[in-house]
Amino acid sequence: MKKLLFALGALLLLSCGGKNTATITGTLCDYQGKGCFMLIDNERNYDTIAVDANGNFCHKIECTQAENGGLYLEYLGDNRTVIEIYITPGANINVNLDGEMKEEVLFGEKMTRYIVTPNFTGDNVKECEYLNLPKYPDFHYVNGDGTLVVYADFKKQVKEWQSFFIDKLEGCSDEFKAEAMEIINAIPQQYRFIFARIAHREGNYNCSKDPDFVAEVSKINLNDTSAISDITNYVWYDLNIANPQLYEGKPYIVREMLYLNEKIENGKVKESIADYTVDNYMVMGENEGLVEAFDIYRKVSGSSALFHENEKTYNNLARLLPGVKATDFTMQDPDGNSVQFLDVIGKGKITYIDFWATWCGPCCMEIPYVEKLVEHYKNNDKIEMLSISLDENRDKWLEKLAKDKPAWRQYIIPEAFGSEFAKEYNIRAIPRFMIFDAEGKIITINADRPSSENIVKYLDSIIAGK
Repeated sequence: MKKLLFALGALLLLSCGGKNTATITGTLCDYQGKGCFMLIDNERNYDTIAVDANGNFCHKIECTQAENGGLYLEYLGDNRTVIEIYITPGANINVNLDGEMKEEVLFGEKMTRYIVTPNFTGDNVKECEYLNLPKYPDFHYVNGDGTLVVYADFKKQVKEWQSFFIDKLEGCSDEFKAEAMEIINAIPQQYRFIFARIAHREGNYNCSKDPDFVAEVSKINLNDTSAISDITNYVWYDLNIANPQLYEGKPYIVREMLYLNEKIENGKVKESIADYTVDNYMVMGENEGLVEAFDIYRKVSGSSALFHENEKTYNNLARLLPGVKATDFTMQDPDGNSVQFLDVIGKGKITYIDFWATWCGPCCMEIPYVEKLVEHYKNNDKIEMLSISLDENRDKWLEKLAKDKPAWRQYIIPEAFGSEFAKEYNIRAIPRFMIFDAEGKIITINADRPSSENIVKYLDSIIAGK
């Protein structure tokens, strides 16, 4: 969908309406008179919506063409969510929201969480309802006896999921249908390698021995510049499932760079996949094999625009390898006092640090596991846990601390992702966990999460110096 066009300065002039003015009205659920409610576009531009004491709102925006947007219920705190809407010129869209705790199945696991249900009236009802359909199918991967389903049976499930979405397009506009069908038609490609990854993870099913799967993936043209995503997944499949002996003993990032350099002929395909792979690897803070991989990457993609950006990041990460003294930066404690990072770490204890933010769902899900680690090591004077927030809203951070009452030290970096720290450590995604030794030297800038199955064993080995 095209990006929403917001003209903040023009909003005041549009109160009388017009053919290019879309109006969005409705009532929020569980609104307590505070917190933000916003309209968000595809590029994460926010437009705050005024709400009265009863949770009612009326918002007008300039709209010259059909657009996708989202109503961001930030005021719900830990239960925050986005309700998607379809906006067209002159449309009057009404949405009333209901919220309650519900049990649902997500990725094969039952969980209880707060669900917001939108009830649309007015214009674009069918399109808005379609946009809020479940995004993740609960595909059946495992049979009753613990074996994985064969690929032919899995494809039948994918076909059913496509049919479900096609049926829900009934009553939508032709323009909306055309764009939705592009996404629906891509579902088999999207889930083909998800199936392969689950099969690989479970360890009891080899997709390279499944004739239906092999027949399908063998059709992928490794030199087709329009199929980069498919080729990227095929490289993973070939290295991990079909030919795991290729470049055996090398870290995966090195194996992938070697594969691109030696097995794929089209320079643009090599370049695109290498750029994405190296960028993603560094975003995650990985450094195993990075030096060797980057040398190969120079040959594969040394002339691309993204290569030069990745090279800057790589030069920073090269200064953050294990054994290097941590770089300093300024934080704040809950009382607002400035604290230097090097005044906190390297004081005779190994330090395990959780970088997080209140708005980050996966971060908040890790907090109870950090708490368990704190409890587990409370009598061990060789290690301690810290949490450092990348919240831009200090008040939200303090509210979360007041609610959770953590028993370990808490700090915040007010500049968040714009800070020198985030740039130096290449933090573009959270949660992120780092470990520093008793002298303040780097052990790893991408440690296992607290929820990892072997986290205690992992930390014990570090404490023991293994």
